[in-house]
Amino acid sequence: MEPETRKGNPLLRVLEAIADIAIVGILWALCSLPVITLGAATVGAYRAGGVLSEPKHSLSREFFRAFRENFRQATAMELLLLAGGGILWLDLRILKALKVSGVSVVLIVLAAVWYLIALVVFPLMSRYDNTLSHHLRNAAAMVLLNLPRCALLLAFSALPVLLFALNPQMFLNFALPIVLAFWPGCYFLGSGHLMKKMFLRFERTPAAGEGKDDLS
Repeated sequence: MEPETRKGNPLLRVLEAIADIAIVGILWALCSLPVITLGAATVGAYRAGGVLSEPKHSLSREFFRAFRENFRQATAMELLLLAGGGILWLDLRILKALKVSGVSVVLIVLAAVWYLIALVVFPLMSRYDNTLSHHLRNAAAMVLLNLPRCALLLAFSALPVLLFALNPQMFLNFALPIVLAFWPGCYFLGSGHLMKKMFLRFERTPAAGEGKDDLS
């Protein structure tokens, strides 16, 4: 079928969008299996998700190009985030064992900020060339300056967990196959849309072009 016919056929457009979402999710899942490649796969998924509306681009080509170009830096970022999360978890366990009051709440807030930074930093890496320190600083600034939108992002990222908590049996029997097949791609597209205004606001600041290096 000619491209013009596909463009004018709403059903085919919907089917192609569903297929593209599944492709992005499958590529991300397969390339995340070694775990150490999770960061690079996430950067690739955001890059591929950004070109879904441009049929002249190949999703797999964009994914693997971003995966390859950002592998070193994304892996280093993943390790830094894992180390930070491990330190927060150990601190929380120690304070709980010591029965220190009040400090646990602070650590939980810090853990939420850490999680949001982890959600924001990889889309930042898919969009900008920067050093690790600048990416982390910019991600933290974007989270703190966009708390309402980040709260939506946090809830959106936890949607499968919330659905499971509401009805575990129905989730496992009916929703799980759909979630496995389509949720990753839907998440990258949906979260990218949620962060679009954050990016546009960020691009109007001088920080967007600072600290460029050759690691991305």
